[in-house]
Amino acid sequence: MRLTIFFLLCLTLLPRTATAQRICIDPGHGRKTVGTTGKHTTEYKICWEIGQQLKQALEKQGMEVILTKERVEQDVPNSERAEIANRARVDLMVRLHCDADNDHGIATYYPAKQGTIRGKQGPDEAVIEASRVSATRFHTALIKSLEGALKNRKLRTDSQTAVGRKLGGALEGSIYAKIPVLLVEMCVLRNAKDEAFITSKEGQKRLVRALAAGVKAGVTPSE
Repeated sequence: MRLTIFFLLCLTLLPRTATAQRICIDPGHGRKTVGTTGKHTTEYKICWEIGQQLKQALEKQGMEVILTKERVEQDVPNSERAEIANRARVDLMVRLHCDADNDHGIATYYPAKQGTIRGKQGPDEAVIEASRVSATRFHTALIKSLEGALKNRKLRTDSQTAVGRKLGGALEGSIYAKIPVLLVEMCVLRNAKDEAFITSKEGQKRLVRALAAGVKAGVTPSE
């Protein structure tokens, strides 16, 4: 984590250019928490793989990209993941996950209300509104780019998740966020077709392209 802290400190000292956008990619879970498991992969491994490819795709577009982890098996608390994005003053934090639902397809979540965990309440109203705007643009561009490759499970709010409801309406990563944040359930990993898509080279290529299109739309100011 020392390298990460040093890198983030350097970022805070760099002047922001008029064109470059700064994005935080948060590949969900780690070796201890694992996440959901399919027949051929696990959530933390596929999220890391897609996160690495998305980082390259966004950098090719001229964006500055940071990750919340330095290696695939690293476990980082959700609060610290959010703080990494906060300290880097990113334009958007994109949290990558895979679902364990009985459905199939891709969904985008954002905080529409505050939640509370360990006495911490958040995010504030400005972050909620900015997240809503970014998530709406993100999901629209994401689905358009996918062209039906994955079922559209719609744009949703944190309170529509079990954890979000438990915490009052926002996920922990959203509660600590001081920047626009959204979470993508990239597929339902326990669904055979979804897993086949996200583990195939062609599927990953299409998904990364769609995620990059979503990020670009999510950070593009209104005219």
